[in-house]
Amino acid sequence: MKAKRLLLITMLIASSIAISLVHADPNIWVADDHARLGIVDVATGSAKLILNQGYLYFDIAFDANGNLYGVDPSKLYSINKATGWGTQIGSLGLSNLVWGSLAFSPNGTLYMLVSGMPSVLYKINTETGQATVEFNTGYSFATDIVFFNGNLYFTDTYNLFLLNLTDQNTTRMGSFGANITKLIAADNGVLYGIGKNNIYSIDTSTGVGTFVTTYTNALSDVSGATFYNGPTACLLNWAENNYTDLFSPANSSVMSYPPYYYRYYPSTNTYVGISSNDDHVYYIGSDGKLLDEGILSNWLPKASCSSIPYSKIECLFNWVQIKYKTLFSPAQSSSLALSPYTYYRNYPATNSVLRISSASNHIFYQDSNGEWQDVGLLSNWLTTANCW
Repeated sequence: MKAKRLLLITMLIASSIAISLVHADPNIWVADDHARLGIVDVATGSAKLILNQGYLYFDIAFDANGNLYGVDPSKLYSINKATGWGTQIGSLGLSNLVWGSLAFSPNGTLYMLVSGMPSVLYKINTETGQATVEFNTGYSFATDIVFFNGNLYFTDTYNLFLLNLTDQNTTRMGSFGANITKLIAADNGVLYGIGKNNIYSIDTSTGVGTFVTTYTNALSDVSGATFYNGPTACLLNWAENNYTDLFSPANSSVMSYPPYYYRYYPSTNTYVGISSNDDHVYYIGSDGKLLDEGILSNWLPKASCSSIPYSKIECLFNWVQIKYKTLFSPAQSSSLALSPYTYYRNYPATNSVLRISSASNHIFYQDSNGEWQDVGLLSNWLTTANCW
């Protein structure tokens, strides 16, 4: 146990220093102004189309369990991630809606900011679609809201604003230096913005936007955008919301160092994360002691978080074996379970192992030299393989 503790602490410290090695660029889900739904790879700017002609959504948003929602001028929808088709949940109960943007808070509440004279913040019932007014922001034009690092921000296309839910005050953080209509919080610790089809990273202390890439191919100008974090991020967000004295600042960057997926909180000098070796939750306090907090399956229900179904994981395994047969041979017909959330397949001919964790939402690959590599988000690979 002492050796395991020392190894984990060493790995966490190393990966915290080499932070650029473990932060992957995200895939952003985009609903465009031609009623199409797709996914944009921020690293390359390429776009994958999911639905060519569907609903024209004002905005889209994922909840912590990976359920995708959309809103149009009068109704709330649930969206099938595999097909892109929306199912009406219910009427918002609002009239003359100019523009509405969606964001889920860390505690799971769906908010909608309605642009108008002035812009008004609402809570949305995800069971009925009914909107309930929270307060008037005092601003006349708002195109999107997002929760990032525990704070609620919005854009008026030209500036970044901080909106305080407690005292209802609004603070202008600064000008983007570009036109940005949508805001996206990704798990790599970056706040992104999109204007038309241009993607920017945003400094929340100044509001300044830095150009990252332009997406092309299948999608046109953005109407709505969001990011899926996965069940572990859901759990970590819940922990930050319920144990604020231990985990500060909230929504710190998610880092990966196989087999660990974790967050480090510099203000409290603490770590919390999950190991895909045993799917246990681990915590390191400011005293440097490693504590095993138990199996993940006991924590996810407490946090109202769910994992990706096993059938989706099997679909991905089978697709990988066909797509990359030189790496994974001979093909296997079934997977072995490390835990209820982590599965793997051994490939003796190529001396490799593929491990998929629905808990951390990551895929790990062990090459013929025995080296483990984090090859990215499970949710991204499920999309690529058409396994949603």
